[in-house]
Amino acid sequence: MQETLLKLISLGSIVLICISLVLVFLNLFGISNPIRTFMVRYRLNLLFLISLIGTLGSILLSIYFKLAPCELCWYQRLFLFSSPVIARIALLKNDTTAHIYIFWLSFIGLLISIYHSLLQSKIFAPDTVFCNPTSVIDCSVPQFVYYGFVTVPVISFSVFLLLLLISYDYKKI
Repeated sequence: MQETLLKLISLGSIVLICISLVLVFLNLFGISNPIRTFMVRYRLNLLFLISLIGTLGSILLSIYFKLAPCELCWYQRLFLFSSPVIARIALLKNDTTAHIYIFWLSFIGLLISIYHSLLQSKIFAPDTVFCNPTSVIDCSVPQFVYYGFVTVPVISFSVFLLLLLISYDYKKI
C-alpha cells in the first residue's frame, strides 16, 4: 500500500512538472490560452490549494511513510509551510498582492530543491555548509527513487515550480 502511494505521489510530481513545462512553453511563444486566464483569475485559490497539498504531502511523508526530513528538506519546508497561510489570509482579506510573497518563497524553495537534487545526483560534494553528512539523515542519499529520477527534492521542485508559475505576475510581460 505504501509503495503504491509513493509511486502515485511520484507520478503526480511528474504531472506537475509537465503542466509547468506546458505553461512555460505557451507563455514563451505568446500562445493565448484559457489556462493562463484561469490561473490569473483564481491565483490565490490555486496558490492556497497547491501549497496546502504540498504541505500535507510533506507531513504525510514524515508521519505515514516514516521518512525523516534531512536538513535541506527542513529548509524547503520552511518556505513551503508558510505559503498556504499567506494565501489563506490573502483570500480572507481580499489581498491581491500576496502572490508576490509566495513568488519569492517559492523561488527560494525552488533553488534549494534544485541544489538538493544536484547534491543527491552527486554533482556537488556532500560535505557542504548546508548538509552535514554526519547528521542522522544524510541529505546526499535519496530515501527513495521512483521512475529513475523522482526523489523527495524532485517532488518539492515540482510543487515550488508550479507555485512559482502561478504566482508570477503576467501583467509585467
